Amino acid sequence: MIRTKFTQSFSRLLSRHPRSASTPSTVGLQGLKLWLLSLLFLLLGSQAFAAQVTLQWDAVNSSQLAGYKVYYGYGSRQYNTNVNVGNSITAAFSDLKSAQIYYFAVTAFDTSGKESAYSNEVSFDLAKADTDKDGLTDWNEIQVYRTDPAKADTDGDGLSDGAEVNIYKTDPIKADSDNDGFADGLEVSNGSNPLDAGSTPGAGAALFAVNAGGGQYSAGDGTRFGADAKFTGGSSYKTTSAIAGTTDDALYQSERFGNFSYNVPVENGEYDVTLKFAEIYHTSVGKRVFNVVIEGKAAISNLDLVAKVGAKAAYDVKVPVMVTDGTLNITFQSVVDNAKVNAIKVEAK
Repeated sequence: MIRTKFTQSFSRLLSRHPRSASTPSTVGLQGLKLWLLSLLFLLLGSQAFAAQVTLQWDAVNSSQLAGYKVYYGYGSRQYNTNVNVGNSITAAFSDLKSAQIYYFAVTAFDTSGKESAYSNEVSFDLAKADTDKDGLTDWNEIQVYRTDPAKADTDGDGLSDGAEVNIYKTDPIKADSDNDGFADGLEVSNGSNPLDAGSTPGAGAALFAVNAGGGQYSAGDGTRFGADAKFTGGSSYKTTSAIAGTTDDALYQSERFGNFSYNVPVENGEYDVTLKFAEIYHTSVGKRVFNVVIEGKAAISNLDLVAKVGAKAAYDVKVPVMVTDGTLNITFQSVVDNAKVNAIKVEAK
């Protein structure tokens, strides 16, 4: 979230003069402040992206307050549009489709219709902003590459959109650019060419490996776990506590928890799925119990990690599975408290 604070105070008393066409008159409304709270992006109709800017400001504490207006346009203090937002202290604009600078300001108006002076001004340049810090401007993501400007890795393949476009020349909206069954990020991390179907990671390389709730991590056995991806639902949690039974403590110190699933595109066939667990929150038996279902079949039932191996201790389960629909589905179901997982590794058999 981008958060920049702006302030403007209205110190003059209530004006008895009507506002001019270009500048609001001043009313006795104190302490109006304007924030550019967050920059969000929406997919609006027929595959067309448009930027959404959300503004928020402090409420004016006055019995005379009737509402607020948001002004905006393409030039500083040259506003060709204004919107009466009533008493709301937020406003969202989702029609910003031009690669140019937009300028915003807010006024407050009283019960007689008189307005305050403009607040301080904030601006947003769609052609220069890089909301997700992936190396591509929001404008290029929206209009050129069709990627999500609020998500650094749109296709979840382990490479940022900017790296795919500027370095590897892979498809930023397709996880496996050469259709060889290996995600682009996995190929890059294992030294194969993500643009050549004949160049694949060596034998034993994981088809999918993710550090649930955490960032990229290289394990002691050479497996490169990507940052958390391909999940639906759940929340993340981390600890710095030491984990018994492993030399890869960092892999077990983050988790995804709740009722959630991972849905991994793979070729049809047989796989070994290794689920890595450690109880990093509870310390007593019976505080957390959960199930895991893979490809619609029960893989783990009523698992209580503290009862199984104790708190803050690594516990791995390898499950053989058959995929017939092109997607490996792993679902975590809560029984007591929240289901969880610390890492997942998928290997072809």
